[in-house]
Amino acid sequence: MGRRPTIDRDKVLDLAEGILFAEGTRGLTIDAVAKAAGCSKGGLQSSFGTKNDLIAALMERWEREHDTRLAACIGASSCPVDALRGHIEISLAMTEASKARAAGLMAALIEARDHVAKTKTWYSERFSVLGLRTEEGRRARVALFAAEGAYMLRAFGLVQLGEEEWRILRQDILALLDGTPSGEAQDADARGWCPQAPPVGAPARASSEHRVSPEHRANTEHRASTGHEEKSLV
Repeated sequence: MGRRPTIDRDKVLDLAEGILFAEGTRGLTIDAVAKAAGCSKGGLQSSFGTKNDLIAALMERWEREHDTRLAACIGASSCPVDALRGHIEISLAMTEASKARAAGLMAALIEARDHVAKTKTWYSERFSVLGLRTEEGRRARVALFAAEGAYMLRAFGLVQLGEEEWRILRQDILALLDGTPSGEAQDADARGWCPQAPPVGAPARASSEHRVSPEHRANTEHRASTGHEEKSLV
């Protein structure tokens, strides 16, 4: 009795990714992957199980790759803000190949609802410590959402940004995380036309286009004192 052919898991996952990118989740079937891998359907199922199990294996491989890259970025640091910085660096260092890969995996995730809970847990385990009680925590959450939104918009081709625009966006998001002006904002402020943003919790300053004149303020106060204050339409 002959030995069962050994199945190279990484090779099979590479083939599965290729089918996913080319044909979408409907094209990703056990039959299609077995044919591409040159093995029997039964042999593939003995190693990977169902289609959902195959998608889970793709997700798990992506997580391992992400964690390896993150460790290379931040070393042994256990600081959650350092972990977020590394995650942002990885997310925004997107090549055309990684963009296609991200779009395929996200499409699979959307259709395979069983894996949404696992992804929610993945985010929670890494970023739930970014609380709202500190300014640093609030900045970190906004930076996370900005980076994830930019990542997904670019992955699905919904925004087209050149490399320089992408570099500036990355710089701005990291500056937001640090609570410092980005290099672009500093240059603009030095030229005198880019006002500094007020600290978190401080009232926003009126822009030159919407600055309230003393006469308008006096009229508003008079209407308020006489019970004829205008109602806001906003």
